[in-house]
Amino acid sequence: MSTPQIRAPLAGPSLSPLPVLAHDHDAGQRIAVGAASAQSAPVNAGVVFLKSTRDCFYRIGENPVAANAEGSFPLSAGETHIVMITPGHRVAAIRDSLDGYLFISPAAEVS
Repeated sequence: MSTPQIRAPLAGPSLSPLPVLAHDHDAGQRIAVGAASAQSAPVNAGVVFLKSTRDCFYRIGENPVAANAEGSFPLSAGETHIVMITPGHRVAAIRDSLDGYLFISPAAEVS
């Protein structure tokens, strides 16, 4: 059986292939998003996929507190953000108007 090949875009002066990111489902987290800021456990990855079931705001850091204010970033329901993160940092989220869930999936690089 042959090894599957992934066609990746090329970048840089040497036209090197860009890495392809895959979800590390086993290390994923789900946090309830409500009227108060909620934090994830530390995330041990350099990139995460964020997807929410409701409109919310998120913030990333050592001990982040999300708010509907500067310093937090909006995430629309059903939208996916792919975000760089310092390994060991947490993701905090707060709802816009309705309670929901934020799914955090660390990325695993596939070469």
